[in-house]
Amino acid sequence: MPITIFHTENERTETWLEVNDDGTVTYYEENSGLRMMRRGIEPRNRVMTGEEAKADWTSYASDIAEALSAIASRNYRLL
Repeated sequence: MPITIFHTENERTETWLEVNDDGTVTYYEENSGLRMMRRGIEPRNRVMTGEEAKADWTSYASDIAEALSAIASRNYRLL
């Protein structure tokens, strides 16, 4: 199960960052509010490594590292 690092929404866009079970990190962006009503959801996402995510979102780097550690530990227990 992915771990959400952040999730924000304003009148036009909903964005969130998740650490996935395989250790990758996905940034999601979708239209919301009036923009969604006019143009549809138009989902966009970017999958990256944990290191790339920590470099791109430096203010969340420690949260990303903790989530990666938790997922690695969880996956190890499943072996």
